[in-house]
Amino acid sequence: QIKTINCIVSSADQAVSEILSFIIILGIIALGITVYAAAVLPEMEKSAEIEYDNQLSESLLSLKTGIDKLWILGGENSGTMFLPGSEMLRKAGTIQIKEGGKLSFDHENGSKTASLLFVSVNSESRNLNQNRYTLEGGAVFYDGMIFLPNSGSENNVKIICFTGEEQTLSANCPITIFYTYKSSEIFRNITNLTVSSSENQNYWKERLSKIKDITILDYEVWMEAAS
Repeated sequence: QIKTINCIVSSADQAVSEILSFIIILGIIALGITVYAAAVLPEMEKSAEIEYDNQLSESLLSLKTGIDKLWILGGENSGTMFLPGSEMLRKAGTIQIKEGGKLSFDHENGSKTASLLFVSVNSESRNLNQNRYTLEGGAVFYDGMIFLPNSGSENNVKIICFTGEEQTLSANCPITIFYTYKSSEIFRNITNLTVSSSENQNYWKERLSKIKDITILDYEVWMEAAS
């Protein structure tokens, strides 16, 4: 009986030892995961945010180039631009297409009103400052400052205009932006020109202050999220 009891005690000690070893291993693994999550993941996420933020700014410049290319070169009247999105980022921001500032003026044959094309990319992240890139009327802005002006000379400015429904999509998912060149019209001897309801009011006031002629380029623009 005594031997049997010793055997039972020995088996119990061994079981406890194995359980303690298992708990210690789990603790080490948990600690490793905590350190990885605290040190490595934020850096990976930050790198992904920087890369995606650069991608968003480059995409808006590509959109401007693609839109301008249609009326400059002729031939094709439509194009697309693809944004791959970022599943790694918890929140990448939003992309919006809508009618921007309201353009109105008098010309030698009457008067004209039109809405500027407005596309905005708002990047949001945990580790970086929120950035905002916009395309309005063919000019590209970064956080309200002019980044790339619209086409044309001081005497004849080219304005990208748009009439359509407002769209807003999450930048996390892949998105395709479609644009179609519909028509163009030159208006001469411009007077009483104003741009209202634009967040880039100062730029347009200075850009359009000395023009004599203006070319309205009418586009259809929309976007679709990947299914």
